[in-house]
Amino acid sequence: LRNAFQPINDYNFLATKIEIADSNTLKTIAHDLVKSVDNAAIVIAADIAGKPQIAVIFNQDLAKLKDWHAGKLVKEFAQFIKGGGGGQPFFATAGGKDISGLDNVVEAAKEYFK
Repeated sequence: LRNAFQPINDYNFLATKIEIADSNTLKTIAHDLVKSVDNAAIVIAADIAGKPQIAVIFNQDLAKLKDWHAGKLVKEFAQFIKGGGGGQPFFATAGGKDISGLDNVVEAAKEYFK
């Protein structure tokens, strides 16, 4: 996934859909990516055994600089999977009921960060 980042202005953006085994793996992947890429803004839409989850994570400095709040943003994206969530300014997750909405999450993220 490290090779999938797109440079946008002064940060590196990634929005992707993945299939994984559990929510701990989602958190691990998100944290590993944000540590390995400078100025990262990441949205991961995950199919976890047929259940949708979303992770939004930023480098802490970038979140402050851009005045982004992952907790607020993940709530917006969670509407696509008929769910909810929240978290900190730099990391948040959401779960939902509608797996078919994951592609819409990725598209909405691309639209938000372009």
